[in-house]
Amino acid sequence: MGCGAARARGQLGDALVTELSPARRVALDILLDLEESGAYARDGLDASPELRELSRRDAGLATRLVLGVVATYGCLDELIDTYCEKPGRMNARIREALRIAAFEIVYLGTEPRAAVSQGVELVRSFAMSASGLANAVLRKIVLMRQAFPFGDPMRDPEALARLHAFPLWLAKRLIADL
Repeated sequence: MGCGAARARGQLGDALVTELSPARRVALDILLDLEESGAYARDGLDASPELRELSRRDAGLATRLVLGVVATYGCLDELIDTYCEKPGRMNARIREALRIAAFEIVYLGTEPRAAVSQGVELVRSFAMSASGLANAVLRKIVLMRQAFPFGDPMRDPEALARLHAFPLWLAKRLIADL
């Protein structure tokens, strides 16, 4: 199994028990450091000793996750907040882990079971009690991904902005220029 796939350790009914991918763990650590420091994504990647310790393939996935999540923060938060009862009270680590999994589901097209499983494992690695929340939110995102970007990008500037993770002002400008 490749770096993006969950590695099975066992099977409990329909629930697949997986081992957390090192690429996702490192991506989470880098994203949390970026949130705290306010550094640019590329600087955070360059400064990460953990990233350099990964295999080439895992380092590539971690880099793609970090750059992709940073580029799509607004869209990912909108998705996550749609399915959380109290999104304003969510722990920053949990939100960041959900962003990674949601990015994989919506923008990378990662196989849904693998993305949900890895997202739950990522949350479980530091907040066991929040794994149920992670599972529920990510499963709802999987179900709605066909409707994303929630509108017709050819006619709706907000849908165009979501689809390409642009700011709304840029999507409107593109529509006006075309």
